Amino acid sequence: MRWFGWQEAPQSAANAGTEGTMLERLAEPQHPQLALLLDYWEEKRGPGRAMPARGDISPTDIPRLMPHLVLFDILDDGKDGQIRVFGSELTEMVGEDRTGMRLSQINCQRQEQSAQNIRLRWLNIFHLTVAEKAPTFVKAPMNNSGRDFMIFHGACLPLCGKDSEEMKQILGILVTLPRSADELLPPPVPYGAEAPGFI
Repeated sequence: MRWFGWQEAPQSAANAGTEGTMLERLAEPQHPQLALLLDYWEEKRGPGRAMPARGDISPTDIPRLMPHLVLFDILDDGKDGQIRVFGSELTEMVGEDRTGMRLSQINCQRQEQSAQNIRLRWLNIFHLTVAEKAPTFVKAPMNNSGRDFMIFHGACLPLCGKDSEEMKQILGILVTLPRSADELLPPPVPYGAEAPGFI
């Protein structure tokens, strides 16, 4: 497995900071819904482009995925992001609609350490996508209290502006399933050991 953590959570709670922010980076999507979104993204990108534009993405093309999608605006030269769209399944999962929130300001209804871990996880995936300007795939155990038996699979896919190749937004997807079901998926393909800056 290839685990990474770009930012270390405070160690004020035993084990919470380390376990809460660790992510396994994958070379390709393991979950079929993430693979479906990647196929759609690549179709809309077309030949000769690094990424599709936001205007190329139509919700009516991928109705089954919409409840699991999140759309970020890139702010502060990629240091932060603002959630423009937050799917209904995600709202139900986390207990709040995060539309309009900045990633750096994500809160939650649980203890503050859990909120900090969630912020760091989202920022880790977001920053990696901004830095590489390429799709990012991860998986990790849920760190919500009482949901440790669940595994989440996430992906972030870059989008450019209407009249520019500069990355302006990130399209994300997050799905969860029980650990027992996760074990039935095809084996994950870990991200290559040559990737710099990860441990």
